This record gives sequence, structure tokens and C-alpha cells, in this order.
Amino acid sequence: MDARERSECGLVDIVEWMCQEQMELLAHVEDSIRNGNFKMMKQTEKRQIALRAARAQLRTLGIDPQKTASFQDILAVLDDLARSEPDLVASQWYTASTNHQIAALRRDWHAWLREQRNR
Repeated sequence: MDARERSECGLVDIVEWMCQEQMELLAHVEDSIRNGNFKMMKQTEKRQIALRAARAQLRTLGIDPQKTASFQDILAVLDDLARSEPDLVASQWYTASTNHQIAALRRDWHAWLREQRNR
């Protein structure tokens, strides 16, 4: 859902869209864990899950990741998730991430922001 579509629909539609995005992420993560794929997942996949989880968590907190969130907010959310829900793929990725992987997450974050602006 792009910005124009969000502006044309009601709050209920936006909340439903956000819930659907979170449910899709949750289903993907649960399937990966259930199938034992976490260890076989590539770092890129784990990083993308972590980024989606952080964006979803920011939305849950009432923060628009596209407009008001910084990369430091993403890291703070991942840190909180790692402490509160250590079994999540995003939490495990964050806990084990290296400086190189954090730099790649920053690159992915900025790429996502550019993509959102171009919609």
C-alpha cells in the first residue's frame, strides 16, 4: 500500500494492512523455525526479517518508520526485541550480528527508505 492509497482509505484499512503485514512476517518466521531453516537461512534473509520486524514494531509503537524513524530507532527496537523475545529470528540475527552485518542492515534500511520515497 503506497502513500496515496493510505491517504484514500480509512484508519481501519490502514490497521488491517499493518496487521496483515505483521501476520505475513510472523507466518514466514514460524515456518522457517518450524522447518529448521533458521540455521540454513542466508544472512541476507535473516537481515531482511530483522528489518521487517523492526519496522513492524515501530508501527506498533505508533512510529512511522518511513517518516520519523532513524536507523538508531531500528537498532533500539531490535535490541528491545532481542531482550524480550530472544527466540525470534530477528532477535537471534541481531544478537549474533557483526559490524559488517549491521552495516549491511543500514544499507538495506536506506534502500528501503529510497524505495518508499519513489512510490
